Amino acid sequence: MKTFKLVSLKISHPQEQVKSQQIHLIDGLVINKEDEERKWLLEAYVGKECEELFTKLKEDEQEVKVEATISRKDNDPAAFITTIQSVAVMEENMSVLFNGVLVGKADMSEAILSELIEEGFQGNVLLQEFKKRVYEKKNTGVKVK
Repeated sequence: MKTFKLVSLKISHPQEQVKSQQIHLIDGLVINKEDEERKWLLEAYVGKECEELFTKLKEDEQEVKVEATISRKDNDPAAFITTIQSVAVMEENMSVLFNGVLVGKADMSEAILSELIEEGFQGNVLLQEFKKRVYEKKNTGVKVK
């Protein structure tokens, strides 16, 4: 097994109007189980404001696509298809355990462009904002709007 730090997590909602949601992480781990099924575990330590979302996804036993940035913020995210194994609520925070398979690296350019289109950017303004965000992602790992 190999263990990595989870530094960013975005989940996709295929049935919702909001296609994806950035999750505010307090901390997290990614574990490559290196088994024959090529399974990965992702543990996200998050605030209780996410309790309803993750409890519903677990109860519905829905597959959840996640984009996880591993080790450093300037790394491109890796895409996983997961199910939620457990939701453990503590006093102020909670732990969410995902079990899934790696489906490939997410194309950062495509993700940025999709986000900008959803935000209503067009024409030259779209191009300028796209260049700005790609530069920021590559050089700082920080998303600035």
